[in-house]
Amino acid sequence: MGLYNEAADIIRKVKAKESSVKTLVLSKSTYPNKKQLYALVCETLKNTELLKRIEDKLDLLKKEDILDGNEDLLHVLLYDQLIGRGIKGAHSYRIAIQRYRSVLKAEFKKLQAEDQAELKTVRTNDLPRYARVNLLKTTVTEVTAALEEDGWRLLVDRRTEAVQTKFADVVSKLSEGEFMLDPDIPDLVVFPPHTDLHDHRLFVSGEIILQDKASCFPAHILSPPEGAAVIDCCAAPGNKTSHIASLIQNNGRIFAFDKKKARLSTMERLLSKAGVTCATIQHQDFLQVKANDPVYKDVGYILVDPSCSGSGMVNRLNEKIEDSQERLTSLSHFQISILKHALSFPGIQRVVYSTCSIHQEENEMVVDEVMSQFKGKFFLKEVYPDWTNRGVKGNPCWKECIRMSPDLDLTNGFFVACFERSLCETRSTTTTTDSESKSFDQKPKKRKKKFKDLEKVTSAEDYSDSTVITEQELPKRKKKKSKKHKHENENHFENFSTKNCSEEPEPESVVHVMTKCKKHKKKKHKVKKSSVEK
Repeated sequence: MGLYNEAADIIRKVKAKESSVKTLVLSKSTYPNKKQLYALVCETLKNTELLKRIEDKLDLLKKEDILDGNEDLLHVLLYDQLIGRGIKGAHSYRIAIQRYRSVLKAEFKKLQAEDQAELKTVRTNDLPRYARVNLLKTTVTEVTAALEEDGWRLLVDRRTEAVQTKFADVVSKLSEGEFMLDPDIPDLVVFPPHTDLHDHRLFVSGEIILQDKASCFPAHILSPPEGAAVIDCCAAPGNKTSHIASLIQNNGRIFAFDKKKARLSTMERLLSKAGVTCATIQHQDFLQVKANDPVYKDVGYILVDPSCSGSGMVNRLNEKIEDSQERLTSLSHFQISILKHALSFPGIQRVVYSTCSIHQEENEMVVDEVMSQFKGKFFLKEVYPDWTNRGVKGNPCWKECIRMSPDLDLTNGFFVACFERSLCETRSTTTTTDSESKSFDQKPKKRKKKFKDLEKVTSAEDYSDSTVITEQELPKRKKKKSKKHKHENENHFENFSTKNCSEEPEPESVVHVMTKCKKHKKKKHKVKKSSVEK
């Protein structure tokens, strides 16, 4: 099937909601030049409204039998003739459309003049070009110097100005041949719109990576230290994985999961080009990974960037297709399940959740639902406090989350939230020995009556189910039976039950120890009684 027929067939299926453009082009189409097909379908969908009005004006479907009444095919041909590069090949189609070339051109200009019809591509082209410096191969200073050698001019004062004033106003002043360093992301370089860097030596060598500013936030917010073990649970195509590797300088370990095998080869090429050596790519559904697997016992940081509607992408392929409530509900259920699974890993200290969606169902509502189940174990950390574009008000988490948008921030639409393990929860994972030694270093407090019989528990067996005291300390307690010792023994339990934490101790442990005390009290009374009888 030729390019135009293939594109028209994909558009028909997308409108029928059979699948997404990405799936239909990359996975199901047999057309060899997928990049060309991808772009044609995307741009035709984005300009459907304008193309439909031209079709209605000229009534071409009735005039040209070769189109066989196929509206989608006509739109594809009209796009390439009026907005694209012109119809290539497809001799019969080209002749049919070019019969009306002058009329089409005039009508196109007339519609634009009447309604000031804006092409959707204008919005995309208004965004700056962002390039992330790959710290595995170079530095920001070296990239700056290389660009200046090539004739680019660095506007040093613009970064300071962008911090003090509106970022969009500052970036809009960039002229061709100028660049600046981003005020929010330290390893990001900002170029004017339309800047093409695909053939630049820094891009070809992997020293810079073309990545939208919004998608650079998750790795910086996760901020794992060098040597850390990290999981990227939905890693393909790999830009965020390579960003994490860049920040930890390949010193550590990254487990990069993705369940779609077709995307792994792309990720392998990208990570190889970026010089990433600390990542292990795994073809596996993250939800099937066992949280208690010893392989991941040292994992302290997880990035959760799951599949979403993609509604925040400026050049989103299927933006003309509205997201149904049914689809959003399905996506949010998946997002909640994968976020909860990430938080269940025992060694986790921080989890960052991000989407390229604008819908609350996939953002704030997901975060609030998960927080309601993990409250006390994790809290929401307020990220980038000076960032003005926060979550949607009315949701409990709105102040702690951040959003990005094309209009306010000159990026794709994006959402980020950060879960941090609570301090008390972190302390509870420390070793028993540490907590015990700290409690014994404190001075004895006034004895409480309710622990009156605690000193009578003296054998190692008495403590076998309690973490109040270590076995090494037990012999000392057998030798000393002074009142001072009784005070210390009772005070140790008291300190344990109130150690550096606002939460009350588990009631089960208190009941357990007290029960044993009473048990042994009875035993000793029996011994005393028997000795008297003798």
